[in-house]
Amino acid sequence: MFTERFDDHFRPYKRITDRLKETLLNITLEAGGKSGERICKQFSIGISDSTLLRIIYNTVLPDCKEVIALGVDDWAIKKRDRYGSILVDLTTNKPIALLADREENTLTAWLKDRPEIQIVSRDRYGNYQRAVNKGAPQAVQVTDRRHLLKKLGEAVRKVIDREHAVMKKVRTVYQETKQAKIEPPRVLLLNVNMKSSGR
Repeated sequence: MFTERFDDHFRPYKRITDRLKETLLNITLEAGGKSGERICKQFSIGISDSTLLRIIYNTVLPDCKEVIALGVDDWAIKKRDRYGSILVDLTTNKPIALLADREENTLTAWLKDRPEIQIVSRDRYGNYQRAVNKGAPQAVQVTDRRHLLKKLGEAVRKVIDREHAVMKKVRTVYQETKQAKIEPPRVLLLNVNMKSSGR
């Protein structure tokens, strides 16, 4: 059977239209995989989070001319299994590239083609640090605010967990003394009375 091919709306061997694909892409970019799946379910669009992430992965990103400030982070192609790297132009806050992995060599090769990069914002992942040192040695490396606050939160949580037992004992002793209404010893009362009377 022969059919006519459409160039503007329907693509060969595709299950969704270009308009629906663009809508799903926007939902996924704003909400992410699982959240995007729940939003689509509310609009009676049956689609999985894996398919939404695949739409992002297969989308051709606009070509960037010159990047001065670059953000590097990882993103889950398949959570706990496969991760890639997302590169964001920090002046426009738009993604400019998705790399297939988080390997040092991949990012180094991408950075070597762009000598104009002056600032790289990244997390503390060692491969990213080494890749920036090799691929863009002229760039200043900074830690992004999200990862900095996350690490601070983890450090505070460790301190609280460590001191939890001590705090629990203090709370127990405080509650016991409050319930028992313990009076100060008589010796202390006599000393206070003698000082107030001038003896």
